[in-house]
Amino acid sequence: MKRILKYIWLWGLLSLCVSSCEEEAAVINPDVSHDKPTEVVIGDSPRLCSELQTDNQQVFLIVTDKENEVVTDQVSVVLKEAATGTKNLTVVVDKDFDVETFQLAYTNSNYTLLPDNAYELGNGGSLTIAAGAMQSGKMTLILKGWMLPVPSNSNLGASQYLLPLKIKEDGKYQTLLYRINWTNGKHRLTSSRKGYTCIGYVDTEKMSPLVSSVYWLEDASWEMSKASQLFDVVNLLRATVGTGGELKLNADISHVLKNADKYIRPLKLMGMKVCLTVKNSSTIGFCHLTDGEIENFVAQVRNAVELYELDGIDLWDDSDEYGIDGIKNTSTYPKLIKALREALSKETMLTVADKGEATALFFDKEKCGGIEVGKYIDYAYTGYINQYSLPFWTEFEIPEAEWMICGRKPFAGLEKSDFVCFTRDFTKFYLDYYSADMNFMSFVMDMGTGDVPGMSVFNESKGYIAYDIPDNVRGMEILTIGVTTDMQMMIDPSVQISVHPHEAGAVGNDVDNTYFRKDW
Repeated sequence: MKRILKYIWLWGLLSLCVSSCEEEAAVINPDVSHDKPTEVVIGDSPRLCSELQTDNQQVFLIVTDKENEVVTDQVSVVLKEAATGTKNLTVVVDKDFDVETFQLAYTNSNYTLLPDNAYELGNGGSLTIAAGAMQSGKMTLILKGWMLPVPSNSNLGASQYLLPLKIKEDGKYQTLLYRINWTNGKHRLTSSRKGYTCIGYVDTEKMSPLVSSVYWLEDASWEMSKASQLFDVVNLLRATVGTGGELKLNADISHVLKNADKYIRPLKLMGMKVCLTVKNSSTIGFCHLTDGEIENFVAQVRNAVELYELDGIDLWDDSDEYGIDGIKNTSTYPKLIKALREALSKETMLTVADKGEATALFFDKEKCGGIEVGKYIDYAYTGYINQYSLPFWTEFEIPEAEWMICGRKPFAGLEKSDFVCFTRDFTKFYLDYYSADMNFMSFVMDMGTGDVPGMSVFNESKGYIAYDIPDNVRGMEILTIGVTTDMQMMIDPSVQISVHPHEAGAVGNDVDNTYFRKDW
């Protein structure tokens, strides 16, 4: 709730900014929290408190295998009112913590209790609350990642640990739960060995974002068959832009954002960046916002990124989906992109889908109001979800197949390597593609030979899109490997790359025997 309150003052500031614009726009409250907390609600009872993450009873940490490199935290007791007398308490690890229940509540968790040799409680866990004080002294918690066992490539999910702390003397104190991920740097998305960016989309109207965490790449050509996660970035579908530049969050995306401990932070612990996709509504796109409405929208997006601790924003304007005739001002969308880039931190990603009239003129700086869009974004990619999608610079054609992105041109100021080119509808079994379309079979085979365009196209784009990551039916996991089947042929003709979906999917939450259907 603390983070929510800090945005209230922005309402007045935004009012002044918008009123100074030449074009009138309805002033929208930039608070996107809807007066609800996004963290674990802290009740009235006294509680154990982490110095690293003071406003949450679940603490998310990463430890490494580097010898003698420790992670430390300071733990104390916080009261709701001053102590009437001196009190001595002892922090202990709750050995009776119900791990199985936690796994069922947090689908796709393989958490086990942290081994005794991987942590230390300073001063034997002793804490003292002085008379008249509202907080105790602090106890040092030391985590030693190098003491943890190295998981095998066949069980990379076994790198998640729990450390539940409680007060020994009195069960009225709220507990503190540490969720810890181990890494040796070789099982992380940022590994330089991977060499490309893979962006996956999750439709929160159907799926839990956790589905993106269970696709692993294993390359037999690497020393000791090293592995890494498939997805570097997870885009959550979707928010929309509404009248007046309102950032609209439906019930599903709101639930995911407000329950970040369950759906977002585990992905971030595994090294993934989690971004929010904002699309057009049925009546308005980014091309139709006035200057004042752009200010409204940018203020709300900035607050959403900070409040929900997102890694970025993905913009997708599909002009075929709304009913406004034509795009009258070709500089509006570029102006919005520039304003977002300037409002967001340098570390925050900003990506754009290239589809329809909304982005058709992004190659022309002058028609975009003098703005080189490519200089303000991290990636662009085709928004045409089609198995034949290719980047704008290739002349490769498919006989008798629908060609959906013919004539697209590169964004001004965008490096070729930052156009993430291969796009695939991830909702179908790969066998469906081959059995229904022999042209697609030939296309994929050609892509893997190194001929035109072959590996040269993939190597230049350094990226891959997987749209609408699906869930699997338990017992049929091997059939849903989607985009990764093509990747084997396109970037690895010797087929040394393999994918292991659902290695980490220990438990499910759906009566239909699936893993990651939404559970809300």
